[in-house]
Amino acid sequence: MGTTVFKRKIYNEILEWKNNRSDKYALLIRGARRVGKSTIVEEFASKEFKSYIMLDFARTSKDINNLFEDLYSLDFFFLQLQQLTGVRLYEQESVIIFDEVQLLPKARQAIKYLVADGRYKYIETGSLLSIRKNTKDILIPSEEHKIDMYPMDFEEFLWAIGDEVTADTIRILMENKRPAGNTMHRSLMRIFRLYMLVGGMPQAVETYVADNNHANNPSVGMSLEKDAGRYKLFTSDVGLFVTLAFRDKKYTENIIYNKLLSDKLEANLGYVYENAVAQMLTAKGNKLFYYTMGSETSNHLHEIDFLISTGDKICPVEVKSENYRNHKSLDNFCRKFSSRIRDKYVVHTKDYKWENGINYIPVYMVPF
Repeated sequence: MGTTVFKRKIYNEILEWKNNRSDKYALLIRGARRVGKSTIVEEFASKEFKSYIMLDFARTSKDINNLFEDLYSLDFFFLQLQQLTGVRLYEQESVIIFDEVQLLPKARQAIKYLVADGRYKYIETGSLLSIRKNTKDILIPSEEHKIDMYPMDFEEFLWAIGDEVTADTIRILMENKRPAGNTMHRSLMRIFRLYMLVGGMPQAVETYVADNNHANNPSVGMSLEKDAGRYKLFTSDVGLFVTLAFRDKKYTENIIYNKLLSDKLEANLGYVYENAVAQMLTAKGNKLFYYTMGSETSNHLHEIDFLISTGDKICPVEVKSENYRNHKSLDNFCRKFSSRIRDKYVVHTKDYKWENGINYIPVYMVPF
């Protein structure tokens, strides 16, 4: 069975590069392993170019790797590349893909000369941690346009499961700041909890779509890390987090998934929802910041889960899985920095409401 190609928003970003930047820049798509980089790039190449060569440096032959040892004659380089791959290249109509480019640093270094040559277009993909490490002995090309790819966001997940209605419904509710009502809210929360369980890794989503069940043993590594004096650590995918959080056997029993899906799991899910919010904010292009007030040695430590900038103002975001009315940290923060605040949000599992200057939004509204 071939890999399912899901609709991804990054496709339009790649198209923008092709139309407006590809004459001067190669495209470098960075992201955690298994978020779908190779799949979307090959799909794009097959649709938008007359021909393409896909070089997966995790599996390329020594003969192809050795081509990058000597780029003195690009005519001979391209001649050998076409012969070794069996693919004909057409000037201005072909793209060459360097997949997992961090595994062959000299190929990445060659981008400078290949782009300057101008005959073909170039797309690179690289895993986040490795692509930063494997640059010790090479000249990093400035001729790269970089974009980041993340696991499927909530809307992309809805598309994948064939739901073309829910995203528009939530968007309209958010724009009009209206509650959904009990019946619709319960339905929307159930769909969102399904997203939390499956996550946004295409392999897990593909398994769910095919079997109407959850992958029991995903093997995806954690990749989101902040190297600072004080930091929080989230997994890049909430589905992975759920699997790890409730994993006390070789596999996670479906009864746990079913209870969580039906909102009957007796456990503190605060950090699960916080991880989901972190993932959704990141997918929208936000950098993640949080704020603490008080002393960690006292009983008066207050923390704001997320701070989002809007223009010259900031929007504090508190995530609550249970008692959403208790938000002392948010209140104290807003009093202290009142002149800097634009909108205040409490993200929770209840329906939307606006009260005392605070937007109480259900978690499924965060992407919108």
